[in-house]
Amino acid sequence: MTRVASATLLLVWWFLSGCSSLTVPTPLGERVSGENAPSLNGVWQMQGGEDGVLHAHHIAEHHLRVAGLEWDEDAVAYKTVQRDILVGAAADGWLFFNLPQAQWGDDEIDTPSGPIDGPYVPMLVELINDDGTPVLKLYDPNYEAWAVAVEQDQLAGSAERHDNNVIEVVVSADAEALEAFLGARELDTLFDLDEGGELRRIVVE
Repeated sequence: MTRVASATLLLVWWFLSGCSSLTVPTPLGERVSGENAPSLNGVWQMQGGEDGVLHAHHIAEHHLRVAGLEWDEDAVAYKTVQRDILVGAAADGWLFFNLPQAQWGDDEIDTPSGPIDGPYVPMLVELINDDGTPVLKLYDPNYEAWAVAVEQDQLAGSAERHDNNVIEVVVSADAEALEAFLGARELDTLFDLDEGGELRRIVVE
């Protein structure tokens, strides 16, 4: 099958095909509810040279389903590609996007089914208002900082270092230990805020 990447698959490539990686066993951040839950429903357009469009809708206040279209040349038809994101609240209005690795690491999945189990690939997310337009800024982990924390026994898990500065970090700490670890550190030391992706909402649903 020949596939042309949708915005959803562009995000798969963007965050999971990089050299270094981080997974955590439980979603980062607190579940938000009611009026404190930011609405991410709508259509979002990728920025920075990519023209992919991503549809997003809350299944539950902390559970976001995102979808994009891809072209299947064999079937001569568009197909919908969907993925789940668990949203958590971080300090000072920041958000965490927790991407289930089993879903986002497999570009052959069209529509996920079953429980949204870990491990998860975390991203730090900033929701800002740019002259009335909501913008999501997405940031990768600072893999070196997470690796050092594991190597110094500040956090349970494993860290493997490979050639070309490739780092694989697998955190095994439970939810309570992860919360304490995050609470004792500034987010800008654990995530790379120098470079990030950007999505702008073009339609509110």
